[in-house]
Amino acid sequence: MKLSTMREVMDSTGVTESALRYYNEKNLLAPSVKEETGRRRWLYSDEDIGVIKKLQLMKFIGMSVNEMKEALNNVEGLETILNEILTKLKAERDRLDKRILAVGMLAFASGEELPVTGEDFNEAAECAVNDALRSMILKEVR
Repeated sequence: MKLSTMREVMDSTGVTESALRYYNEKNLLAPSVKEETGRRRWLYSDEDIGVIKKLQLMKFIGMSVNEMKEALNNVEGLETILNEILTKLKAERDRLDKRILAVGMLAFASGEELPVTGEDFNEAAECAVNDALRSMILKEVR
């Protein structure tokens, strides 16, 4: 089994030493080997490196430490967590689309050129128009 030093792992994955120590402290990932020969030397297996890459992605998408632990220990838990995150991200995207539309509308109302591209404005406009239509239809049905 090939083992990589902390420095080699940092170079190959872009993860920092503090992140590796944090993962160890939070029981997300411990090095495969901790040698105590005068100085501490942490060694990581290829499997460990795969876990590090997963942890980096989990951090990027906003998972908490507890969610990361659950995801690493339970595949079903990972699916649930990812679905929750995806739902939150889609809602945030919708909010951002509406804000993009508002920026365009404000620029238009002020006689300014749109500070967004036509493509961005159209996507945001479509989202806002659909929401407005849904709202109008619901009001008429009530």
